[in-house]
Amino acid sequence: MPLPTETPPGLLPLIDAHGHMIPNLAAETIISLMDQAGIQKMVLMFNRPPNNWPMGREDTVVLEAYEKYPQRIIPFLLAANRLRWHYPLFESYVESQLKTGKFKGMGEFMVKHYACPPPDTAPAITNPADSPYMLSMMRLGAKYNVPLCIHMETTPETLAELDRALLANKRTKVIWAHQNPVKMGGGPEAQYVRKGDPDQIAILMDKHSNLYADISVGYESLFCDWKGRDRQLPERWKNLYEKYSDRFVAAIDSPTRTVWEKGILFRANWNRNWLSQLTPNTAKKLAYENIERILSAKP
Repeated sequence: MPLPTETPPGLLPLIDAHGHMIPNLAAETIISLMDQAGIQKMVLMFNRPPNNWPMGREDTVVLEAYEKYPQRIIPFLLAANRLRWHYPLFESYVESQLKTGKFKGMGEFMVKHYACPPPDTAPAITNPADSPYMLSMMRLGAKYNVPLCIHMETTPETLAELDRALLANKRTKVIWAHQNPVKMGGGPEAQYVRKGDPDQIAILMDKHSNLYADISVGYESLFCDWKGRDRQLPERWKNLYEKYSDRFVAAIDSPTRTVWEKGILFRANWNRNWLSQLTPNTAKKLAYENIERILSAKP
């Protein structure tokens, strides 16, 4: 499929498979920053809607951006972190929105999320992958052929829960966020940076053909050595991306105003830095081909 805009000279074109709308962010601002960063399209899902918003307002905001720029925005339904709503009512709402065909995915589901300190404070969240809530969302994902983007820190418990959920939902496409060389593993403090194990990902990918992952950097970015060791893609991670070259997607993650205002171009080029260390064919797959195939693939 042809890309909709020109990429600045010398930049590998990207489709961002993990982007967030936030309150009071104009669609025009999103497109302007995408243009500067050479991002051709962006998955857009709301993050942290104000507590006083009625259910669905956040999804309307995403659709408004999509309707202005349908060639650039890929709308995802925020079927996450709304558990304060009566569960059957919420499940009914999600299905009513997926029936419209406007939303191309759902997320970001906080299966296990570490707490983040100020200024971009975020709570610790746990919604196990095999909980009734997540299993119902997975069933809806399969029914309407849309992927689920999940945020899940890696522990023996979460790996087992995801394994059970995927076994029970073989037709559901799941994109596991933040699977990259600087991934946290075991806790939210600095000593846990780079503790992610690519072998754990490979085991699950071998077992579940419907499991995908993005390479966005999350909370661990606060502790990384971007000018030194973390520029280099470790051999084990490089081998993982090459072996499963059809299963990973480039992604930026823009959950806060700080990232939007100061980090989009940096994070986009960080993706490009890692991709440049892969074979050209694999780099192209991760940069933009895989996400378009995942979104359009039949069950």
